[in-house]
Amino acid sequence: MDQIVEVKYDSQFNQIENLTWYPWVGKDYEDGKRRILIVGESHYIDEDIEDEGKLREQEVKVDKYHTRNCLYEVLVDKSWCNRTYPNLMEALCDRGIISEDKLVLSKIAYYNFIQRQLDYTTAPKERPNLDDYEIAWELFLKIVDILHPTDCIFVGIESSQLFESTMAKYQIQYSEIDILEKIKRSSIN
Repeated sequence: MDQIVEVKYDSQFNQIENLTWYPWVGKDYEDGKRRILIVGESHYIDEDIEDEGKLREQEVKVDKYHTRNCLYEVLVDKSWCNRTYPNLMEALCDRGIISEDKLVLSKIAYYNFIQRQLDYTTAPKERPNLDDYEIAWELFLKIVDILHPTDCIFVGIESSQLFESTMAKYQIQYSEIDILEKIKRSSIN
């Protein structure tokens, strides 16, 4: 993983209150004409919360590298399966937003907007609440200030909650939001 992940921002990420997991930042991210920041939604607890699941849940809460490990393990190492990451990469490649290059992960940044695990073992499945989104937008602005992306791509449309009010609050200029059609079960903004 060290060959494709940039860690030089980690000391700055450590200064961000409420940032649970470091963003993935590819080694070649800052060299690109387009610095693409992909914003996923969150990590989910989707296993039985018995002894082993409970322990894993606690480990993930303190594992700053969890997001990075998930991307690497699914997209590079292929040591476990997840539909979200491959579908996302396929959709971005199909639209020409990123290349199908095997080293594409070294050229992008990725993090999850909601920085707490959501519980998918309950019925109904847990969804982010208004407080989660308020914290998420504060974090987003701090991450953007560090990474200086040229493009931000949000997976899903729920993250657009509070966008305009947050931008107005901080007097931030922004371009119009483009909401693309659904791909499989997700929308890309």
